[in-house]
Amino acid sequence: MIGRIWLQWKQQRAVQQKKRMFASRRSQLNTLDFAVIANNCWGGEIYKYFDLPFSSPFIGLYLYPDCYLNLLENWNQINLQEIRIGFTSRYKEGVLSYPVGILNETIEVHFLHYHSLEEADSKWKRRAARIREFTADQLFVKFCDRDGASPEHFNRFERLSFQNKISFSVQPNGSLVNRISKPEAGKPHQVDDGVKLFWNEMDAGFDLISWLNGTMFPGQRT
Repeated sequence: MIGRIWLQWKQQRAVQQKKRMFASRRSQLNTLDFAVIANNCWGGEIYKYFDLPFSSPFIGLYLYPDCYLNLLENWNQINLQEIRIGFTSRYKEGVLSYPVGILNETIEVHFLHYHSLEEADSKWKRRAARIREFTADQLFVKFCDRDGASPEHFNRFERLSFQNKISFSVQPNGSLVNRISKPEAGKPHQVDDGVKLFWNEMDAGFDLISWLNGTMFPGQRT
């Protein structure tokens, strides 16, 4: 009996400590009204880090560089609700084990961590509606050198009109908003996957708070 009470107290204490930790992190932000656009799971880790609801559809998925940049370059023209979802991709052979969405007939969204067409469709559309409520200066956009990204892809990312951008690569690429990160084990030409990249960078001293507060690259903001 005493052991059970002690265990319950310990669990409750852990929950309260987590709540205080998340509250402390959120208190450092100028605002909680922002949304993250990322080419892989890196963005989802930001919401988890602050214990915030997902206000972006870019959660648990990834896009190849051309598709991602085509989407960003035409951000205001593409209807995110008009997505067609199946299990095939022009980048891979055969039927895939996870859903793939098609926007604007050519832009593929790979729902890597989704289990069904219905889940991918409903979560994407619900979160896509939320992200359209944010203004351009409330969007925070990330890119990295995975999945065959080339220097030209980074040039395209650099030219995007979004005010809040950041990219990660294992080699310098001339971008003013790029950070050099350590490579994935066994793959020296690209950074780690989104989740590992997030925590690698946090361990390396990446100031996420400054980026979200718009003070890391002040020259971007107009």
